Amino acid sequence: MKKIIALLLALTLVLTMVGCGGKKEYLAGTVSDTGVVAIGVPGQPANTDPALYDGSLAARAVLGMLSQGLTAVDENGQAVGAAAESWEISATDDAAKRPVYTFTLREGACWSDGTPVKAEDFITAWTRVISGAVDSPCRYLFDVILGARDYENEESELGLEATEDGKLVVTLEGDYSGFAHMLAAPAFWPIKEGEMAYNGRYALADITENVATLKPNTGYRGEKPAAGLALKYYYGDLAALETLAADGTLQATFGYAGDAITHGMGPSFFNWEPDELPIITLYAGYIPMFISVMVHSKGSKPLMRYILPAVAILGCCFMVYCAFVAYGIQALYYLGFFALVMAVGALVRITQSRQKSKPE
Repeated sequence: MKKIIALLLALTLVLTMVGCGGKKEYLAGTVSDTGVVAIGVPGQPANTDPALYDGSLAARAVLGMLSQGLTAVDENGQAVGAAAESWEISATDDAAKRPVYTFTLREGACWSDGTPVKAEDFITAWTRVISGAVDSPCRYLFDVILGARDYENEESELGLEATEDGKLVVTLEGDYSGFAHMLAAPAFWPIKEGEMAYNGRYALADITENVATLKPNTGYRGEKPAAGLALKYYYGDLAALETLAADGTLQATFGYAGDAITHGMGPSFFNWEPDELPIITLYAGYIPMFISVMVHSKGSKPLMRYILPAVAILGCCFMVYCAFVAYGIQALYYLGFFALVMAVGALVRITQSRQKSKPE
């Protein structure tokens, strides 16, 4: 009976605390402009120069929309054509037999200013990285190209050539089977020399301190976005993005779950990572143990029998409360599982006790 009482106390605690936490609903507000998708991105707007790509969330959110390389990597990890419609691999005629990649660019592909994307645009972008004209963190990747490692000035020869029929020919220093995959990296994406133009699905229409607006690139020849659908990226810290999400400004998020901008209501110390939730709710399982100590430790001093177990119970209750504040119904799932385990354990013990008490 004592074990059952302890179990009921724990279950009562679980059921009582269901109403303590409320999970906020994000990304469910009224869309003020059906022609715009508003996206929340942690951080500050990133540089849109592909050569300066730093891997940040802000850079990943926008660059992939604005620019496109010769290749892309599909969901199976295979290199597929992007700005390049196809490519062929051959070898030089000399004894070195260096690999030669010949890329055929996608016909009709244009920059956002309406001019065609050319092989020279790739050569311009790559040469500025190789020469050090732009301080790219990916400069070392270009050393696979013939002459790139020893490049000194404009008179240095590189294994880059634009043919009369518009193809891009790249000669490598040696055999490098992953070259087609490597070209999907932003550092190898093209630029329009002297102009702010983009060859991706979208073009940068406007940018302020915290908002970047992208509009479809009509010259893009890949899979196009819905006609007239613009993207508006809102940058800021998580607290600012939480406000925008809660009032319906945001319809999507990048790099984080929209319903986890802040995991729930209350002070920031309530907010834990999702993988910590099972550990936090595990404290609920300790509560019956401490109650049992208070009930059965009849010969112990008040400090050991009542005070310390009571403090421990309060600590466990606080952890469970925090779990509900932060995760709402998710915490109930874990607590329900622990309650079930405790109930099974209690029934087993009761059954064993009854069997032992029966006369033989």
